[in-house]
Amino acid sequence: MKKYYLHITAPKNVRNIMKEGLKANADGVIHLFDTFRMEATAQLVNIPDSGNAAEYEVKTIILIGDDIAIKKGLKRYALLKISRDGINTEPTPETDTAIFSEYFWTVNQPLIEPRYITKIRNFTTIRANANRIRRKGETDWFLMD
Repeated sequence: MKKYYLHITAPKNVRNIMKEGLKANADGVIHLFDTFRMEATAQLVNIPDSGNAAEYEVKTIILIGDDIAIKKGLKRYALLKISRDGINTEPTPETDTAIFSEYFWTVNQPLIEPRYITKIRNFTTIRANANRIRRKGETDWFLMD
């Protein structure tokens, strides 16, 4: 059993959540996730013109928080930590998230009380940072569409 879960919201919502708690959406659920950062490794085979094959291992760090924020249309977001003690029902795995679905959960309860919520910090998505860097004329090699 997990000790805590995570939730993302717009920074402007934090004060209200810390005062009134995290409220369920119109469907009566609260969306949570349990991993902020993951690493994916891929094996790539490069066959140069010379005919010699070389194998490369590529590690990618995926910020799940950024992915959620971008899908919500947020450039900046607040990461909240939710204690398992504040969850009254058994979290249910989300099945409609196409990728990384094993990290996403729903909770069927109207409210998680403020005493079970801790703000970790605010973040700016990597894409928003890349756009800011591009405006300054710096390199944006890490931004790939």
